[in-house]
This record gives sequence, structure tokens and C-alpha cells, in this order.
Amino acid sequence: MQEGGVNPDGWRLPDCMVDRICSSCWPASTLIEAESWGTVCIQKLEGATTVQKFEQVENITLRFQEKRILVNTYADGISFLGLAAGKQYLYQAAESEEIRLAMDNYMQLMKLYLCQECHLDANYLEKMAEKHRLRLCNPHIKRSLESVARNFLQKIGPTERFIYPLTVLQQRGVDIQPAISFLNVLINGWANAQSEPQLARQQALASLNVAEIVERLEQEEPA
Repeated sequence: MQEGGVNPDGWRLPDCMVDRICSSCWPASTLIEAESWGTVCIQKLEGATTVQKFEQVENITLRFQEKRILVNTYADGISFLGLAAGKQYLYQAAESEEIRLAMDNYMQLMKLYLCQECHLDANYLEKMAEKHRLRLCNPHIKRSLESVARNFLQKIGPTERFIYPLTVLQQRGVDIQPAISFLNVLINGWANAQSEPQLARQQALASLNVAEIVERLEQEEPA
């Protein structure tokens, strides 16, 4: 601000969250906007001067948790499944009914986690999940699946967003069995693309490193 000739005294910059893989208002967005804008969300500040294009929220921390699961985890999941299905772009995976159904039970548990952890309304989460899914379907954003489906062994770890919410729910007595089929499809899809699929599957289970979930995965017939 000082370099721009602005006195920073009395100024406060709000916390913000940027989602760069979604256009801000698909399907009404133009091609130019789709390539140059993400969706921008900022912490609401009393008396602040803001750009109308940016969404303002009362609690940016809760909104970030919501985004991490409904956008990032979902995008990662459909990207790994999309690659396994031979698709090239993120929007192709997002618009696939088969992939959506493969993730559905898992995402229902993720929304339950958000309900419990962030005290978010279930109807609100259903609405937002569909909104994010439709924005990921934007064909103007040709985001390659390989640029999203990365670092699988890290992302499947016990403290990462694929698994951690399940461990929290499990500790609270929630039956996480509905997520097991998706996790097997996810792991096998990645493993089958490796030079030694059986070894790769074992590496994934070792990275997951949550005994009860690993046991459930091994008991279920691999997809």
C-alpha cells in the first residue's frame, strides 16, 4: 500500500478465500471470465469497501472448511476416478453421472461431518454441493485431470481430507461403511495405473494407516 502512495494507517484487509478452478457464476459466465476469475469470498467487515463481485460471509473459517470438502475433496475424488475412466478434463469427470454416483455415499458422510463439525445446515450443504458440482462442469475451463489428481499417497493419508473426516465420524459412532466402496474404487483406480497394481494398493493402504478402515477395505471385495 505504501508503494502505491496509500497510507496504511486505519486500513484492514479482510481474510479471503479464492477458488481458482471454478468460474464465479457458471453457467452465466463468459469464456473470458471463466479463464481469468475464480470465485472469491471475503470476510465481512463493517464499513468495508469491497468489490460487488466478491461474496461476503460472516465466518470465513467455516466457509473455508466447507470449500475444502465440497470443492477440493470432491474435485480430487472425481479427478482420480476420471483418470481411471480415461477422461482428460476436470469438467468431463464432473459431468459424469457414473462418477457422481460412485462418490455419492462418501460425500453424504462428508456433508454429515460438516454438519457436526461446522454446525452447517444440511439443506444448505446439499444446495452448495450441487452449486459447486455444476461450476466444476464448466467446459470453458479445460483443467487437465492430471493437474488435479496428484500426490495420491499423500492425499490418502490419515490426517488429510479424504480420510480425516471419516476417522472423526467413526470416533463419534457414525457408521462409515457407506464410504468404503468409494475408497476401494479410488485406491484401485490409482493402483491399476501403476506398474505393479497389487504393490501400489498395499502402498496406498499403508499410507492410509487407519487400522479399522484398512480392515474394512480388505474385507470388501476390491472394485
